[in-house]
Amino acid sequence: MSSDSISVPGSKSLTNRALLMASLAKGTSHLNNVLQSEDTDVMREALEKMGVALKKTETALTISSTGEWHAPQTPLFLNNAGTAVRFLTAILSHQPFTSHIEGNKRMQERPLRDLLNGLESLGAQIESQNGCPPLTIHGKPLSSNHVVISGNNSSQYVSALLMLAPLLPDGLTITIQNGVSSKPYIDMTLDIMNKFFIQGITRVGYEQFTIPHQPYQPTTLTLEADASSATYFWGLAALNKTTIEVRHLSRKNLQADLKLLEALESMGCRVQETPNGIAVTGPTELHPLGEYNANNFPDGAMTLAVLCAFAKGKTRLKGLHNLRIKESDRLHALATELSKIGAYIQEHDDGLTIEGNPKFLHGATISTYNDHRVAMAFGMAGCRVSDMTIENPDCVKKTYPNFWNDLRMIHKEPTYPHFSHALE
Repeated sequence: MSSDSISVPGSKSLTNRALLMASLAKGTSHLNNVLQSEDTDVMREALEKMGVALKKTETALTISSTGEWHAPQTPLFLNNAGTAVRFLTAILSHQPFTSHIEGNKRMQERPLRDLLNGLESLGAQIESQNGCPPLTIHGKPLSSNHVVISGNNSSQYVSALLMLAPLLPDGLTITIQNGVSSKPYIDMTLDIMNKFFIQGITRVGYEQFTIPHQPYQPTTLTLEADASSATYFWGLAALNKTTIEVRHLSRKNLQADLKLLEALESMGCRVQETPNGIAVTGPTELHPLGEYNANNFPDGAMTLAVLCAFAKGKTRLKGLHNLRIKESDRLHALATELSKIGAYIQEHDDGLTIEGNPKFLHGATISTYNDHRVAMAFGMAGCRVSDMTIENPDCVKKTYPNFWNDLRMIHKEPTYPHFSHALE
């Protein structure tokens, strides 16, 4: 059995959180192993427009800030970067100036209403397009110290309020209603806040958080590899009965998509912590999962859904209603494209039923919906199924610009996806 090892880029979720906190800290912070991609570029460019000084190398950033932002002279165009839109909206609502946030067509369809309601209850004044971007944020100092927010649609709304909390004069108590989707991202946010010296946080599970007023302080951090990006290579090992190690990750890390590893073990894969990272070995035959709640790792759940089409038997993935408000309606995209390659799929409000059977799967032309994760998940499948063509392959630049080169490097077999046009 062959064995390969790969390094994937730094975590997008960690990069954008650390960028934001570094910009709020008075002094100079150093971030290593940062992700350089479209999503992190728009965050970096927005911060530069507000007077934050950033110096970058290939995998590192130095951020120098006074701890105060200045009014941007032009709108902040954030493309389809959900983390940037949600996190900046919260912080900008507390700034003493008016700002404008814009996004691409899909971003203008992605709801922010739960977050906007929470911010408005604190006294924020924000104009939106039916609860979606574009936004006009009439910033002013906020002084309330308690907010109630619904967390079932996106953990990013909660993370945005957590990062705002220490800036408020009396701190903030955040009470969560209706549960929280993708809970590990909340823990990730709190962990990064601690690394920027935010202390004294108290919590009641995922129901309430209280954060005292205090300043962010500069720091030096080395960010973990991106677990979401790692899932495609672990999935490739699962599909092709090989062993693939992804370096610079540990199961002790807090990234949500590491929870995919538990599902892979249930499907028959062997998962090993190595001195350098995490290795997955694929089984002779993948097992179906029956009923499986993937709410805690929605990005990795897309990788899992594709893998389930190769596991003979029925899997019902649930807890994924929030995939409908991501870069595309990801549940519908998965159902449509998996059906194209011969899988039997039922689409539900909160997930999918997948009748897997690898014997019936075949190549097809895959629409990516300009969604990087659709492209990468089916690119993985195209290394097992012949004659798979990926439309708009360059959409992976959103989070993993070098994905296709890395996939070709690790997968040297003849079966490999085709592209609708030459890569840029």
